Amino acid sequence: MINDMTKLRLVGSKAVMPKIIARLQELKILHIVEGQNEAEKGSSLPDAELLSSTLVKIRAIASKFNIPLRKEHAAQKGSVKGIAKEIEALAQKLIKIADEEKESNDILRKQQDHLEKAKILKALKLDLDAFQEYSTLSYTVGFIKNIEAFEAKLKEKTTKYSLRKAIIEKKAVIALFIDSSFFDSAKSMLTAHDFISIDFSDMKQSSEKRIKETVAKAQSNLKGIGRKRINLKKEYAKKLPDYEFLLSNELEKAEAPLRFQETDKAFVVWGFVPKEDIEHSIKELRNAANDRLVVEIHAIDKKDKVPIELENQKGVNSFQFFLDLYTLPKYKEIDPTWFMFITFPLLFGFMLGDYGYGLTTLVLFWFMKKAMPQFKRFFNILIFASFGTIFFGLIFGEFFGYEFWHPLISRNPHHALEPLMIAALFAGVIHVNAGLIAGFINEFRAHGFMTAFYEKFGWIFLQASVALLALSYTKVILLLPIVGWIVLALSLFMLYKGEGVRGLVEIPSIFGNILSYLRLMAIGLSSVGLALVINDQAAPLFAAGGLGYVWGALLLIVGHIINIGIGMLGSFLHSLRLHYVELFSKFYKGGGIRFKPFGYKEG
Repeated sequence: MINDMTKLRLVGSKAVMPKIIARLQELKILHIVEGQNEAEKGSSLPDAELLSSTLVKIRAIASKFNIPLRKEHAAQKGSVKGIAKEIEALAQKLIKIADEEKESNDILRKQQDHLEKAKILKALKLDLDAFQEYSTLSYTVGFIKNIEAFEAKLKEKTTKYSLRKAIIEKKAVIALFIDSSFFDSAKSMLTAHDFISIDFSDMKQSSEKRIKETVAKAQSNLKGIGRKRINLKKEYAKKLPDYEFLLSNELEKAEAPLRFQETDKAFVVWGFVPKEDIEHSIKELRNAANDRLVVEIHAIDKKDKVPIELENQKGVNSFQFFLDLYTLPKYKEIDPTWFMFITFPLLFGFMLGDYGYGLTTLVLFWFMKKAMPQFKRFFNILIFASFGTIFFGLIFGEFFGYEFWHPLISRNPHHALEPLMIAALFAGVIHVNAGLIAGFINEFRAHGFMTAFYEKFGWIFLQASVALLALSYTKVILLLPIVGWIVLALSLFMLYKGEGVRGLVEIPSIFGNILSYLRLMAIGLSSVGLALVINDQAAPLFAAGGLGYVWGALLLIVGHIINIGIGMLGSFLHSLRLHYVELFSKFYKGGGIRFKPFGYKEG
């Protein structure tokens, strides 16, 4: 059900504008829309820029601290400038902490690198004095593969070298001192053995003990920085959400005039209020303005983008979830939530249709709804679908694939399937024509009786003509075929009048839509077929006795769990498809705008 809306225009003195904005935010009743070019667009209130920049900082800091911001109310209070000053100081502290952390990390990385290099020097029994400039001597230090092969090739070239070797963490490291005239040749050989050089130019003569002390100091500094962050997080864990809530409200009020129109002395606001709230709203706004506000009620024009607010009874409103996935109805368009509430569980149940499966899913979704209340609407839908499954399970007489009494309609593949096919097609005829009748109502509201009659009843007459022709030619009813041909001609005329050539071109679609409901039979047969296979495979195991009882029970449990999962997925998706495609195409356009009154926050 879509609530009726009233279109308002508020005209008041700019002196009372802040009071009106504050009261609108508290009342949460006016959905503000674009003005109608009566005046210049309004400008934001003072402090809007300060509020915006402070909010950005708060949200960034909260994200860094992993502090959730969503709250219903704020315990802290404070002035905008006071909060902004405090947040700026906090931001500067964090910048300083970040700089200190970077400096300590740089020192730590550098000293740890020096420590590794010191280990290499120690293993090679060298010190930094060895790495000085020589007139006829060149050198290099690094990791190498297959050191023996390298040294053998080097000996073939020259004996004027000194080679220090060591193994560090299963890697071979060398220090090669060689006559400068042979250094280029040595480098080529080193490259062939995947040599990785180590640069010691950034090291100063320092003991390993001194390096370790510097590393320990840097690590201690980092721990201190971590404690500073933890203390700041504790201090602002409650403050930041409160400040964000307060400043968000203030920013909303500060930016509200951007959606107004104003002159030097007055402001104008256009918007929509639910009809049931109109008297209370007008009274509250006039009181807030000390009667310095004019409230006008205007007729809703066809060009107006009227927001919609859905209000359905408990249980039914869970099915609004499907409209959130699809699109919302336009104002004065029929709300399809009730269609979904009535027919979705029935179509779902027709496909899954097993008493045992229905009981199992009912219990499962009831517990899941309690365990995950944030998905309450979705589980409510599945609970209603489980009732549909139980209902059709009784009609089909099925309990985990077994027929436990004589069914009204059999789904056993070995029995006659004509009644099941007829039932599926009958469901399609009812569902599609219900959509056409709803479409007639929508078109009548939008374009008048004759347009609605031609456009929607043309399809109903078309179906009636085909049925009359089939029944008359097959002698099921005593009626001359000419009657059917007359009704067919009338339906074609109506479709042309209502939808033009497009209506005539789309004539096959109505029958395709109805035939699409045969999927109800197909999905149902696949589910019961798999259930029968599981039961048939388990029967010999039970007959064997002994461990056969265990394996048989395991096969039944696992098999039916899988079948329930597959059956639920197929039934859910195909039932949803029959609504979105076959039903909605007959009456539902959507594209509505959700009612979002000023001051309202989702979540």
